[in-house]
Parts: sequence; C-alpha cells; structure tokens
Amino acid sequence: MAIKKEPARSAESRAYARPAFLTVPVLKNLVIIILGFTAVYLTCLLWFDKISNRDFISTLAASLVYSAPESAEVRAMIAPYRIMVSLRGETYGALYSWLADTKKDGDAAIELALKSGEPQDGEALSWESLLKKKAYIYEYAVPLPADMTPIKSQAKGSWLIARMSEFDMIIITPELENIIVTFVNTASNEVCSYTAADGELSARIAQNISLLTDNSAGLYYVPSTHNGGIIFVPHWRFEAYPYSALEIVNPYMYQGDLLIAKIEKKIESFFSNPALIVADKKEAFIYNAGSAVVKYLPNDTVEYFDYSTTEVIGGSSFAADYHAALDFASKDSALENEFRMHSFKTEDGQTTFYFDYFINNFPLILPEKTYSEINMRHPIEITVQNRKVIKYRKLAYVFKPIPLGTETADFKFNDVMGYIRLAFGSPGSINLNSLELGYKFEMSTFLRLNWFLGIDNQTIVYSAKF
Repeated sequence: MAIKKEPARSAESRAYARPAFLTVPVLKNLVIIILGFTAVYLTCLLWFDKISNRDFISTLAASLVYSAPESAEVRAMIAPYRIMVSLRGETYGALYSWLADTKKDGDAAIELALKSGEPQDGEALSWESLLKKKAYIYEYAVPLPADMTPIKSQAKGSWLIARMSEFDMIIITPELENIIVTFVNTASNEVCSYTAADGELSARIAQNISLLTDNSAGLYYVPSTHNGGIIFVPHWRFEAYPYSALEIVNPYMYQGDLLIAKIEKKIESFFSNPALIVADKKEAFIYNAGSAVVKYLPNDTVEYFDYSTTEVIGGSSFAADYHAALDFASKDSALENEFRMHSFKTEDGQTTFYFDYFINNFPLILPEKTYSEINMRHPIEITVQNRKVIKYRKLAYVFKPIPLGTETADFKFNDVMGYIRLAFGSPGSINLNSLELGYKFEMSTFLRLNWFLGIDNQTIVYSAKF
C-alpha cells in the first residue's frame, strides 16, 4: 500500500507547530483541572476567610444582621424633630415635613462651624436676642448628648463638649459673610456659639428664609417663654384654618380583610433569604428564618426580633446606633410616611429610638389610650445594640391626607387656655411645659388636628375644632 507523505512544511510553520502531546482532548482535560482547582480555592475563601469581620458560616447562621456602616458615625447632624424658620416680625413657620433642602444647608452650616468656626466665649442666654433675627432653629424633642460623634469628630467640637453635656436646640443665623451657629440647652440655659465664614452659604440660607416667608399662609407660630424655656404657640391668620384630614390605610389588607399574600410580600424585606421563611398562622401571623422572627399581631402592629448573638467588631456610639435604626427602617417596604426620631432611651447596653410620623406638615401623636391598648407611645420603636437592630415595632398603618379643606380648625390657643384655667380652677398662669398641634391617632374614619398640652407632667388633649 502506498504511503501518502505529508507535504514539507516551511521553517516558520515548524516553529509554531503544536507539540504532539497537546492534542485537543488533553487540552480539554487541562482546562477542566484548572477550573476545578480554581473552584476549590474560591470555595475555601468563601467559607473560611473573614468577610466584614464575620466568616460565611457565622453569617449564614445569623440569617440576618442589620448594622450601620462604619461611615455612619461621621454623617451629618441628627435630624431635628422640626425646623422653625423665622418669618415676618417675630413669627415663625414650622417645618415638620419637607425638610430636605432646609436641612441640607443647615447641616452644612453646623459642620462648617464645628470644623473651622470661631468659638464665642462669655455668652449668656437671651431669648430676645436669639429669636429676633432671621434664622433656622433645629428643635429636638429631647436633649442629645454633646459628645456624639458628628460633634467630637470635628476639629472645634471639643470646645462645645467642654461647655455643655447636652443640647436640644441649634440656632443657625445668616449674617452677611458669616454664619452664627448657636447650641442651646433650654433646661440649663447654657449657650455655645460659633462664627463661621461662608458668604455663599449664608446668602443661600437667607434666600431660603425669604422664600419660605413669601409662601407662608394661614398658620404661623409665636415664641413664648414658659418656665425659663421657649414654646412656639400656633396661630392662624383668619377665623378658621383649613387643612386635610387623614385616612387610615392598612397596606396588609384588601377590602377589610387581611391578605396572607400581602403580609408575606411586605415582610420579605426583613429577611436576607425569603426562601427560608417558615410561617405559623395559628394565633398570629408569625414568620421566621434563622434567628429573625417577624410577627403581625391582631392589634395591627408588626414586630421584628433578631435572636442572633453575632458580635459587631469595633464597638458603637449613639450616632452609629441611631443610623443603624434608620438604615433598618428604610428596608421596610411598607413604610410610606415620613418619620423622624422623637426620643430615645438607653438601658443595659441597648438604645431604643422612638420615631413619629409626619403628614401634611403635622406630627401624628398617639394618645395615652393607644398606649394602654398596644403598649406603644410612638408609631415606630427600634432597639439597637452595638449597631445591630434587635427589635423593631411599628403600627401597621399608612396615613394619607384626603383633599384639602375637608376640615377646619377654629378652636384657638387662647380659647384652649381659657378652658384649661376653668378646668384647673386657676385664673392665673398655667405651668405649660410643652405644646403641639398635631393629628390625634384613633381608630376612626378620619384623623383630625388636636391640641396637645403638657401641663404638670400630664398631657391634656383638646380638639382643634370648637
């Protein structure tokens, strides 16, 4: 049999000829072996290397861990309960809602003052002096610690910390090329001020105050001193103040019935892997996966608990725990209303933050009766330990304004005080500690504005409708 010879190849083709042992099957086997070793290596990294100070096994066992990022401690100043803005004369407007633009410039002024402002020594508290100028006033419902990280992390923060332990008001006053930022403790009458240079920011704050003044209508607030502190008293410009009542909507219900499918969809955001959720619907709607448990209770409250023992490396602080609470709440897909911190309580290494809702530029306030029914004084409660949320409770409802002008408020503050003097049998002064005009929560068709007056350690509620 004749043997067919291969044609002679050039020197160039011989130089690039594949070695005889590197056949196609051999190459495939080599690729498979390399991929196999790579897979084993990456699996070892995943299971045994530390990821964010926790290995994968611990993370899986914990099921769900919400904690604030490290950068949370150096974020802007904690949001105030409301911002009062000076209007015409010595009147003010209140911002409970729509704070974003005002707070952005206010926070920038506070940060500038704490970073490079000039401290002002020898000041005494003078409400007349502080309140007669154009200003933003950050009001907190409770005092905040002066040594929290957003303050102590700044170059000039130590000066403030050395002079006051806590504050509940920050006054931001634009003055030509400068901004004056004043921290106030209204209980002790302590004042600490900084002067910071930024003409552009000062002008922007002054312009925003003018815009808010031009757009203010109907409702305004007048500062009044009580027990050495300051209270902003609401007034309306005409005989009656028109506003929108609120309707209560349960996002977990449809046509009056609780829908299991809606509950399960809404609570998925509480779990890192919803596929692992186990449901128990005997007495309440209870869902759990790993260490996390979520309950929808018959009184229309939602509760979340995390029973894991996972430690967060690096310790914590008041500001970091606060941001952990905010970050957690932002993951709740059923939360639709604006909310901010009202108060907090620290006990046994845990801090519980209490949040209020704000709708239509008024707060939603839970009366004492609600506390006796559901054991909550605020619509949201979040307990944090070492930057991890371990408990979360909230009212299940969403609150929506109905068309403007459906309700009117005509029971004015002076009328309210007249009724209180009769009720207390006191024709003279009343020991008024706090005052709020807000929506009163109750299970009725619509929610309406009420007066909430703190007098002698009790809260007295009157309808704003005469």
